[in-house]
Amino acid sequence: MADLTFEVIASEVITFAIEPTIRLKLRVKNVNQDRPVKAGLLRCQIRIERTKRSYQPDEKDELSDLFGTADR
Repeated sequence: MADLTFEVIASEVITFAIEPTIRLKLRVKNVNQDRPVKAGLLRCQIRIERTKRSYQPDEKDELSDLFGTADR
């Protein structure tokens, strides 16, 4: 079985996307070099923990539009 490690090399915001989009450049390494990986599929989900950050009042309003009220 492959033993993969992932490293984010770079990130950028895609300015003119239909929805908020971030492009990530990844480095993927197989620790077990005896077993080559010919193909792979990567799905990920990013969660923003907005309660752990402080925001200005206008930023809070914009976040509420995207994520709902703070109690959610």
